[in-house]
Amino acid sequence: MILLGLSPGETRIYKDKVRKRGRTLMILFLASLLLFPLVYLLFGAGWVPARPRYNRDLEMPVAMVQTAGGIGTAFLYNETELLTARHVVEDMEVGEEVTLTFSNADPPITTTARIVWKDPDTSPPGDINYYLNDVARLELIQPTDLPEDFPRLYLGDSDGITARTPVVLIGYPDGNSSTTTGTISNEEAMGADIFQLDVSAYPGNSGGPLITEDTEEVIGILIAGRTEEFQGINFAIKVNNID
Repeated sequence: MILLGLSPGETRIYKDKVRKRGRTLMILFLASLLLFPLVYLLFGAGWVPARPRYNRDLEMPVAMVQTAGGIGTAFLYNETELLTARHVVEDMEVGEEVTLTFSNADPPITTTARIVWKDPDTSPPGDINYYLNDVARLELIQPTDLPEDFPRLYLGDSDGITARTPVVLIGYPDGNSSTTTGTISNEEAMGADIFQLDVSAYPGNSGGPLITEDTEEVIGILIAGRTEEFQGINFAIKVNNID
């Protein structure tokens, strides 16, 4: 039996082409069947780590600060010290103690810290210098309350950070752990060298770290936000401006 219209030699050539094409299609079909399990092994099983929108470990070293005056946020930036906004501990003196709760640790950890430094600027609230110097440092009283491998945040470089840079803000609005994402909306604000943010923040977020999604480093500390009709406009001091 031969294919109509072809000579015996042409028929053999045609059949060879059909067989080759069939083998190619079969190889492609088998490859497609293997593709899904290969992708699963690479990413689902952890052979190649897939990068999340943000690293959940960024939340663990962020603590709720409780004082007689209210609630704020602080974050661990070395083995024993934390940074926060000065107004979180405004009515307290250097040497006094605050309660810290690392709610995102597993299990949550409650400990205490001592105020070891407050920016000495005496500008009244509302003055731009008040916001430019709104920083305080805390030190753990019992560092052993945290596990040896407890994560910490790393201070980055706020110079060169431009508008539309994706960022993560972590804090404790109303005492509840919160992680929100957004962007830097302006590299300067209120006529000063501070970030303006398009990131949700509320009372209790003060002192929380502003982290770049790209490098996962702290580039700012939340210090203030607008209220009422301008709610949603928030501000952070740049880490390069912290003494």
